[in-house]
Amino acid sequence: MTSILNADSDIALVLDRGGVIRDITLGQSDLSLEESRAWLGRGWIDTVTVESRIKITEMLAEAAAAGISRRRQVNHMSPGGTDIPMVYTAVRMDESSGTVAAIGRDLRGVSMLQQRLVDAQQALERDYWRMRHIETRYRLLFQVSTEAVLMIDASTRKVVEANPAAALLFDQPVTRLVGRNFPFDIESVSEPAVAEQLATMHAHGRADELVVRLVRSCRAVTLSLALVRQDSATLFLLRLVPVADPLGPGGDAAPASAALRLLESLPDGFVVSDATGRVLLANRAFLGMVELAALEQVRGRLLSDWIGRPGADLDRLMATLQEHGVVRLFGTVLRGDLGASSEVEISSVALSDAAGMQVGFLIRDVSRRLVPSPGVAGAD
Repeated sequence: MTSILNADSDIALVLDRGGVIRDITLGQSDLSLEESRAWLGRGWIDTVTVESRIKITEMLAEAAAAGISRRRQVNHMSPGGTDIPMVYTAVRMDESSGTVAAIGRDLRGVSMLQQRLVDAQQALERDYWRMRHIETRYRLLFQVSTEAVLMIDASTRKVVEANPAAALLFDQPVTRLVGRNFPFDIESVSEPAVAEQLATMHAHGRADELVVRLVRSCRAVTLSLALVRQDSATLFLLRLVPVADPLGPGGDAAPASAALRLLESLPDGFVVSDATGRVLLANRAFLGMVELAALEQVRGRLLSDWIGRPGADLDRLMATLQEHGVVRLFGTVLRGDLGASSEVEISSVALSDAAGMQVGFLIRDVSRRLVPSPGVAGAD
């Protein structure tokens, strides 16, 4: 027994030929003496869980045949209900009597460390997926937001991200906006004020809102800033919200606002597009015609998505507008997104200014009355 203890074991079991425990010696393990003493007189195989019994049988057979068995992990049953993991080697002590010593190491410390590692990995996994979900929600909100948003590197002033609303506001694809130094496309008189706001935000973490005017569209927008820290980088979150300014500087907003409300309430469809036929503004009647619910569902799309044969009728209409500036009673077909189709007449006018050409369309459903053949009925 002394040689077994010298093997630096946590527990040593002395077994007879039949595998019954005849003596127990505890080494450095914190196993309960009373608990282990209860194994005396019992078969070693009866102290372990069901899945470990085949391992006990194999170790005893290997020790009887070869003098020593492989190291095997088994789990002892515990009165507390928690299995005790041990790793044993069975050694034949006396060939004539068949006495076998089972030298074991307590694995509970290792098991606890493994469980802590698994718990830490699970916690990291949960944190990772929580951050992924947060990032996904941010990306979704960033993409569907109707407000123009730019993410700008605070140190270089370069745009690192831009959402579709910003691309629409600046009339440039997102890929053209990313990488540009901000400010851009802002009237030169406002650029020093914008640069000062950026510096103030970087230094103090807050800055006042600022109203500026864009060069391309001549639209007034409210510029507001927030500071975002991402890893080791500092970013500006820049929001650009159009200001209600229908007539431009010096215009009388009250009549213009009333005119917009009237156009919005028209029973006929009313649409404003750019020179390519891409929708900028539409009233409720037009949304009903194309079977959509919100302006954002049509803004930025081509009128040819709904009017006439794809591209053909709209090209004729736009060509006539380029030549004459106005079209009256252009007969064609309008298709809704859900499959409805109706005969319509379109009257249209084009206006050009420094920002480019804009086109207004008045679209009337004439399905209930006789419609002339599609074509340009008149032009001035």
